[in-house]
Amino acid sequence: ARRPAARKKAPKAKAESAESLADQAREARRRGEYKTAAGLYETLIDEHPESAEAKTSRVALGDLRLSKLFDPAGAVRSYRGYLGAGGGPLAPEARFGIVSAERARGRDAQEKAAIRSFLEHHPDDWRSDELRTRQVLVNKRGQQRQRAIHPAVMRHRLGVETRRVQMRAIFRHCEGLDARENVIVVRLWLAESAVGLH
Repeated sequence: ARRPAARKKAPKAKAESAESLADQAREARRRGEYKTAAGLYETLIDEHPESAEAKTSRVALGDLRLSKLFDPAGAVRSYRGYLGAGGGPLAPEARFGIVSAERARGRDAQEKAAIRSFLEHHPDDWRSDELRTRQVLVNKRGQQRQRAIHPAVMRHRLGVETRRVQMRAIFRHCEGLDARENVIVVRLWLAESAVGLH
């Protein structure tokens, strides 16, 4: 009996070139298909990590995540990926993107660090004066936050100190009472304190 002929394996689909993926991502972005564009950029970076297109796509992906997908944390990862891969002519854009993303996240400490990094690396960039002004504002805001004490915290602190004074007075009052009377006095004080907290 003849053996059945072995089936030929289907040839693997050829991976698309970095250039083709970059073109598709740009086209999807032009059509407003931002999630599709982001996916294509991610595929490009995964399949062709050493290509020139992958390098620039990290910045493009960061911009897309920040401005269209409202994902500032993802944008920071993309921008840092570009800088971590050696940077290049888009380094100012990547560092400025990190500043913008950290501002969007409301993280003052990280934004200040990003501004400082930008100014150290690109002191003559056309956005440097804007960032110096922003740096002053963020520093002032941080100082104001350090000085400010939330009213609820202040009330808590005053309440704790008041109860300490009251407790010391009660202990002095209880020195001449027996154990049962001490318990009654303390219970009454606790009940009054609970009412005063509301």
